[in-house]
Amino acid sequence: MTGTTENQESSDSAQRKADNHISPVIGPEATTIPKPPPADSENTAPKKKNRWTNDPPMFWVTLAGVIVVVAYTSVAAWQACLTRGQLTVLQGQLDAMIADQRPWVKIEASIAGPLTFFEPAGFAEMPMHFMLTNAGHSPAFNVRLTAWSFLLSLNHHDLEREWGERCENFKRTTLDNPARGMILFPSDQLPWNQSGIGLMPDEIKKNIIDEGGNKALDVWIYGCADYVFGGPQAHHQTGFVYRLGHLISSKGIIALSFRFEPHGTFPTESMTLTSSQSASGQTN
Repeated sequence: MTGTTENQESSDSAQRKADNHISPVIGPEATTIPKPPPADSENTAPKKKNRWTNDPPMFWVTLAGVIVVVAYTSVAAWQACLTRGQLTVLQGQLDAMIADQRPWVKIEASIAGPLTFFEPAGFAEMPMHFMLTNAGHSPAFNVRLTAWSFLLSLNHHDLEREWGERCENFKRTTLDNPARGMILFPSDQLPWNQSGIGLMPDEIKKNIIDEGGNKALDVWIYGCADYVFGGPQAHHQTGFVYRLGHLISSKGIIALSFRFEPHGTFPTESMTLTSSQSASGQTN
């Protein structure tokens, strides 16, 4: 029993010695993830642009250039405005001088005979007298005058358009011999008895106004005087528009009527001419 115990103790002692002589196993050191090198502060810092505002000499040079450009532009604009204003004033003075020296032809119209409706032919006519006066300061050359009638109705009412077209055509009609044209000197008068009005049958039929069974005509007279002056000579005109009326007696009262029954004769002394204030005397 005692021998068994001694053998076990010697065995344990031998085992401890063996464990003390075992060398530890040394492996390679554990690897680690490499760290990036420290960033270069010069490469990562935001780059500053080299603006001209950060450069004092360049700043003042640039500012001086801008001021010079603005000043030059302002002076040029002021001179342009001044020049335009001077030209406008000069043109106005020139126009006033021309207007002051040009001829101005004034027209006065009067009835020279009765308005007569011829039956059964169905037409009518009335002679007229015109007096032309040069109220300007230079002669008017190749003076001519013409007149037309106009029957106003629902179907025929654009007198101004017809008047403008006919006077324009009259302006374009040349004289056979311009040297024989009439000359009207300043302050002189020129009687013109070569015009009257005529009403054609078809024109009368188309423009009769029926007012409660009473048929009548509304008669207007328009025309123009054409003349030339200046160099080069250009045409100018003075226009006129009149409404024809006649005096009637009703119950002892004299009234003015603008309706003409299309028959018989209307005496000269009973008729009137009423000038259109918006149209007569227009001069170009």
